[in-house]
Amino acid sequence: STTITKDEISDLSSTAGAAKQGTGVVRVNQCANQNCPPDQPPIDFPKVISWLPKEENICRNSLIQATFNQQMSLDTFTGNVIVAGDYGAELCPANTTYLTAADNASWYEKIKFWLAKLPLVGKLFPSAARADAARNFCAIKGTVNGYAAAGNKTTLEFSLAQVLDASREYYVIIKGDPNIADGVKEGVLSASGIGLNPASDESGTKIFNGVIYKGKIWSFTTKSADATNGGICLLDSVSVNPDSYLFNIIVND
Repeated sequence: STTITKDEISDLSSTAGAAKQGTGVVRVNQCANQNCPPDQPPIDFPKVISWLPKEENICRNSLIQATFNQQMSLDTFTGNVIVAGDYGAELCPANTTYLTAADNASWYEKIKFWLAKLPLVGKLFPSAARADAARNFCAIKGTVNGYAAAGNKTTLEFSLAQVLDASREYYVIIKGDPNIADGVKEGVLSASGIGLNPASDESGTKIFNGVIYKGKIWSFTTKSADATNGGICLLDSVSVNPDSYLFNIIVND
């Protein structure tokens, strides 16, 4: 946990209030949930509590979905959700983008990855080449949306622009705040301006193409081309939950 001073504790109420208005800087800390004064509500970090798809034998046209434990700022989903395929030593195919290029990586990161793929560099610096050059990750195209869910939760959805490759492992990356104590808001944010804390998730840090990503990260593997319908699932039925709903106001709340 991170130690904070008495002055910082006294400042939490005013900064948290500013975050609700979308202004100011929130100083977040790990021990706030344990040592808050009686009149100071603890800082509630957003957390992904469920996600789909996962594991193996997944339909190649699946909807990718994650549910947060609280209301989120939907605008922050744009640009902070990535789905990338593991292409091993292959080049990125058409309609995909080299992951770090799609994510605005620095020139240093791009050059480091390119150098690590050279045979001579790999022999001279095997440890550096092992993690970077062994696998090539390519981002796929899709649309990110979000909506309020029951129980004060938020659901994020990534809709594919095309079917996924057969028998391939894909990673979903929901970017968190890499440094929750620096006052810079990054990644997806809650409605009160608090970032996703990578330290709260055991899968929160992974390296792709030599670049460290932090947040909620999980993987799944698609069905093989030999599966029924080539691994593409057909719509079988539609269920609406709830069966009916009465809208009492004309404003989206």
